[in-house]
This record gives sequence, structure tokens and C-alpha cells, in this order.
Amino acid sequence: MNSKSLLLRTLFVLFSTLALAGNAIASSNHCGDQGVWIEILGAGSGELNDGQASPSYLIWHDDVARVLVDMGAGSQIGFEKSGASFDTVEAIAFTQLRPDHSADLPAYIGAAQSDTREQRLTIMGPTGDGATNPSTRELIERLFGPQGVYPYLADAFKPRSSLGYRVRSIDVPASGSKRWARYQTEHVKMSAIPVHHGDIPALAWRIEIDGQSIVITGSFNNSKNLVASFAQDADALVVSHAIPENSRGVLRDLYARPSQLGRIADQAEARIRSGGPLTILHDFLNYLDISVASSYKIIALIHSKSIAPNTKNINYIEFEKSTSSYLYRFYYEYLYFYKLSKKLNPYLWLSLHDMTPRVKANIRAVYCHNPAPFFKLTRKIFFLDKGFVLYNLFYKFVYRINIHKNDFVIVQQNWIKHEFKKMF
Repeated sequence: MNSKSLLLRTLFVLFSTLALAGNAIASSNHCGDQGVWIEILGAGSGELNDGQASPSYLIWHDDVARVLVDMGAGSQIGFEKSGASFDTVEAIAFTQLRPDHSADLPAYIGAAQSDTREQRLTIMGPTGDGATNPSTRELIERLFGPQGVYPYLADAFKPRSSLGYRVRSIDVPASGSKRWARYQTEHVKMSAIPVHHGDIPALAWRIEIDGQSIVITGSFNNSKNLVASFAQDADALVVSHAIPENSRGVLRDLYARPSQLGRIADQAEARIRSGGPLTILHDFLNYLDISVASSYKIIALIHSKSIAPNTKNINYIEFEKSTSSYLYRFYYEYLYFYKLSKKLNPYLWLSLHDMTPRVKANIRAVYCHNPAPFFKLTRKIFFLDKGFVLYNLFYKFVYRINIHKNDFVIVQQNWIKHEFKKMF
């Protein structure tokens, strides 16, 4: 066993898991057995060559699948691999009704005929526009009505269904700015607001389970800046990044640009900015636990053990105050960690959250994922959003500190690599 320490440092702001486990009918193959989890069943664009299932998100609570948001084409395969039972899913919520968000609905309803579920299933989605975009209830009727595409499934939507349970559909207003909040059961509370997505009726959803809140926006362009307040203090914020910053015309009427998504996440003060950080953290820790721990001692510095995966060979040190303010962040990054690194004498210090700490280590590396510093500020942006301007300048300052002390700088995309080289 190599006596040198491999030190993984991460201060991700993520939703925490809960303390009590439920009596699950089916067990998750990918998520933990305690707490609230988001499993991504699909995150593709709906194009034939993107290699992914279309958008769909499964919400787990204490190892029980509770809510499905969107059912994009191909996502049913992800559901089958998840280990979930459709019997326990109590609600399906659509952000919009185009095929890339709803195509797999008939497959779920058809498969549920052979299940043993007893509780009612509620399907919720946007109202229509009276023209080319049907409402949720109209879509259900066209698919499963007596004269619909799948009339043999119509029985599931009758008041006295022979299947042993009933499916009900609800139209949620997709125009205006009023918040809809009429779904609440023993385990789940859900609300929605209309979001602008061109001429397509669309919704953003907020799911609250056992003190945890998740906001899933679907596709939108944030023309009325409603999402930030709707997602305020959410434990997880999941948004769709569909276009590059320099997009013009129709695309900007349909989708929010990366800089807008960054501002929304910052204004909402959500504890997790996307599914990515948690996935990266878990994948990395699991890899170290299985493939590296036999040769190195692994130490992870983390704000809460509750967000960590189940590992056998990793030691955790918690810094609960690290997420409460940047003053604590700066203290840990540039003062406390220096003393800690001298004590631990690590071989590698890898920082997974943008800032390059002042530490002693044979090899130093930082993972940088925030693209905000590379957004070109204009006079118009200064007048429209002074907060983002300050955020942009602040992150440039943060990135610059100690950046040249690293042996490696890790980024997600090639364009960020080139921007780093030009800026630093």
C-alpha cells in the first residue's frame, strides 16, 4: 500500500439525502436507498443522431420511484434499467407535449396493464393553444379514447377501470404567469408555472418531497424571467442547455442561452445547479473506490457526507460551513487547506469546484466548469443585469488566483480550454 494520500477536494452545493429509508417495492439500480434522488432516464435533443434517449427524469424517495417528469422517446429503456416499479409512480408531469417529451407515454400505459398497482395515476401537462398544440387531456383522448390510436387502453381512463386503478389527466395553465399548485398527496407536492418556448405551450415543475424541492424547467427562453423566482432555494435545479451563446433568431425564441441559465441558477440560489455535478462527484468517487484505493489512501473533503455515494475505501472529512458563504470558502481554500495539506502531505490534490486552493502537494489539479467568465460583457448587459456583470468579474478573479500553480486544469469542452489559454 502506497503511504501517500490521494486527496480529493470537493465543495459542491448539492441537495442532501435524508435519514430514514422507506419500504421500497423495487430497488434502484443507480441511486441511493435513502433520501431524494433524480435519475436521468434521457437527456437528448430528440434528434436521430444524438445517441441519447429524449428527456425524462425519475424522482426517487427512499428507494421508491414517485414521479416521472417527461417521457421522451426511448426513455422507457432507461426506466427499465433503473430498477423502478411503475406501481409506485403516482404522478407523470409533462413540461411540454411534443414527441421528444411525451412519445413513450403509450408504452408506459400499455405496460401498466399487467402490473399490480392499485393507486391512482395522475398525468399532468400544459393546456393547448386551440390550434396545432393539443392540451394534455386532448392528447390523452386522441391516444387512448374509444376513437383514439390505442382504443384498447381506453378502459384505464374510465371512472370504473377494470385494471384495478384509474388514470386521470389534468390540464395545467400554460399561459400567463400564475403559479398552479393543486397536486398534493401523502408523499408529494407539485406546482408549475408557464414558461415561454416559442409558440409551444410549456411548463416548469417544482416537486417537493419530504422537505426537499426539485425544479425541472424543460425547454424555455426565460423571456419573462420567471424561473429564477420559481426555483428560489430549490435543492436541485435541472435546466435544458440546448443552444450555444451566439445563437440567433428562432432558436433564441425557443431556448435560453448558457449565460441566461447561469444567471437563473445564481439568482435562484439553488443548491445544485444541474444533474452534472452530482454525477461527476459520484462517478469519480466510485472509480477511486474501486480502481485506485488499493494503491493509495483516498481522502475526500466534502461539505456533507449525505451527498456521497456508498464507498468502502474512502475517508471523508466534512466542512458543513463551506456552503454557507464565500467568506468560509475563501478561508478554507487559502488558509485552512494549506495547513491541512502540510499535515496530510498528499501526492495529488484535485479540486473539483473551480477554485485553486493554496496547498502543498506533489501534483495539483483543478476542475473548472463555470463558463460565465468567458462571456463577453457589453454595455447593454451592464444595464440589463448588473448582478451578472459582477458575477462574471468575480469568477474571473476566482479563476485567476493560483491558476498557474496547477499541473493540470481540467475542463468539459474544447472551447473552454482555448478560452482558458487566451485569458490566463
